[in-house]
Amino acid sequence: MIKEIVTEPNSILRKKSRKIIDFKDYKTKKIIQDLKDTLIDCKEGLGLAAPQIGINLRVFALNIKNEILIFVNPEITHFSTKESPEKEGCLSVPGIAGKVDRANKVVMKYYDESGKKHKIKAKGIIAQAFQHEIDHLNGILYIDKMKQN
Repeated sequence: MIKEIVTEPNSILRKKSRKIIDFKDYKTKKIIQDLKDTLIDCKEGLGLAAPQIGINLRVFALNIKNEILIFVNPEITHFSTKESPEKEGCLSVPGIAGKVDRANKVVMKYYDESGKKHKIKAKGIIAQAFQHEIDHLNGILYIDKMKQN
């Protein structure tokens, strides 16, 4: 089901999200499907975290080449020392864009929606998206880190 995007200053966006424990739970499966449906409906969004649809659980979706991928209980285990200031925007902070310093490369461990554990290396915009979405799960918005011109 397509959900309404929660926007700043809603306090849900500022809370640390809880880990998902039961991957087979109907509510968990429904939240993941709602994330997918909402991200597909957004058109311009690359990623969407559960807090952005009003749920403080550690899961986000990314739209990579028109395929929606789900990342449950993600944790970045390695950040490259090289950072770049890249332009970011956010569905929960409409009408604002700015540059944020993010690691150029990351290694992230996560579970897929069936509960299988994975490890992935990413660079460029995908590494940036992983960092942006995990910030959402920790109650941090990109505007908190945005460079002032």
